[in-house]
Amino acid sequence: SLILGNDLTGPGAGFHPTSSSAQWRRSSKNNLKSVLKKITLNTVRKPAETGTLYLRKLRMLMNDYEIGSNYSYYVFKKIVPAGSFPFLGFGLVFSLAAVGLFAGCGEKRMAIIKIFFLIVLAQALSIHILSRYRYPAVIPMILLAAFGIEFLLRCLLSRKHLLLIAGVLSVTALIHITKPYPSYGIRFATDSKGNRKLMSENISRADCITVILACMMYGSNQHTKTIADFSIYGFKHYGVEFITDFHKVSRQLILTIKDQRRRQMLISNIENVGIKLDKSGFDSDSN
Repeated sequence: SLILGNDLTGPGAGFHPTSSSAQWRRSSKNNLKSVLKKITLNTVRKPAETGTLYLRKLRMLMNDYEIGSNYSYYVFKKIVPAGSFPFLGFGLVFSLAAVGLFAGCGEKRMAIIKIFFLIVLAQALSIHILSRYRYPAVIPMILLAAFGIEFLLRCLLSRKHLLLIAGVLSVTALIHITKPYPSYGIRFATDSKGNRKLMSENISRADCITVILACMMYGSNQHTKTIADFSIYGFKHYGVEFITDFHKVSRQLILTIKDQRRRQMLISNIENVGIKLDKSGFDSDSN
């Protein structure tokens, strides 16, 4: 993530070792020192603002909701057999990992994993803007969670530390119900032309256009249905009024198509993926 940078619109795709990507990595590595220098200077000069920023990032990171940048985690969760388990998510793993981190501090066998986890978590926290930026921390987190489960089972069998168990369950529940919006509470954003717009409007409009373009390119096949599922299912969880925005944007785009046959074909394709449209006015050529 340090190499790829904080690209809010980045898909998180893997990069093959080509000459251009190698040059990109070298350039990023050379810029890393200057970036770290700026971070250090900001921390020294503005400690209060920096502390507030990282506390906010920690709040963003410590929640069960998976905010994706190109794929909806919750669509795939319906496909995976274990995904139907309601509490199986980042919140549960994070809570159990916290138990594994602090339980049995004298365990030398876990020292390397704990140090590795703290280093990766610090890196993820420093660059965190989307859920996928915390994924590197999940690997050592799962190992610590297994250690935490072992410790909790020992507590149950010996009937000790029951207050700790209740605390873990409470923290898990708290993290599980914390679901920030995709904009992380940032209400406004500046577009390429310098105009300030509501984040929800920008995000939902872009997603509407994605679905419509998919219908144009692929018709009403399963590929388009999957794209529509990603968009609609994801935005229902986001709390954005996606359906209203979709109707508005789709009408604007469909009415720009002059050819009646192509217009009707696009309307049919959109409806075939499970989206009902208000077709009033679509039978005229007026914009």
